[in-house]
Amino acid sequence: MKGLIIFIIVCSMVECKSGSDTNNHPIVSSSFYDINISTVSSEHVALSKIKKSKASVFFFMSPECPICENYSLTINEIIETFKDKNIDFYCIFPGTYYNRNQILEYLTKFKMEFIPLLDPQLLLTKNINAKVMPETFVIESSGTILYHGSIDNLYYSIGKQRTIVTEHYLKDVLENIVNNKPFDAKNTEAIGCFIE
Repeated sequence: MKGLIIFIIVCSMVECKSGSDTNNHPIVSSSFYDINISTVSSEHVALSKIKKSKASVFFFMSPECPICENYSLTINEIIETFKDKNIDFYCIFPGTYYNRNQILEYLTKFKMEFIPLLDPQLLLTKNINAKVMPETFVIESSGTILYHGSIDNLYYSIGKQRTIVTEHYLKDVLENIVNNKPFDAKNTEAIGCFIE
């Protein structure tokens, strides 16, 4: 009898933990909107701007990361699909390991059309707990983080990728948002270059 009670308690704890990953989406902290951030061309961007869009997508990227390069075409396709549907796209370049010229060369080479933001002191990066590049965050106008993790399931480990993408995590989330469909996206683990 005692063993059965322990089993029930353990099972209920596991259910609670797994449920919290998908049902309770965090809200960005109030300090998120106070972060001083600027574009590559030194234009200030107020993060409170996300309150005016249906949702905002934040990509954490590096001009030196091969995985970021490999995702450039996919990101461009996603932006092209959703740019006229009240979805804003931002690219965050965290840290100081690369300069503005490297970032501009990357943006030009891959014809990236998102808003490039510099985060040299990792203020935004730490605020929403980004860990790798590329990693993506979808934030609703209310400040709710609806999804974070991989763009899709192309990579399943560092240096290891599938021949065919079978899960389009980011695209599916955005499709649901623009079509006002209820959904509860499960966060995924982003695979990429570590933010340092």
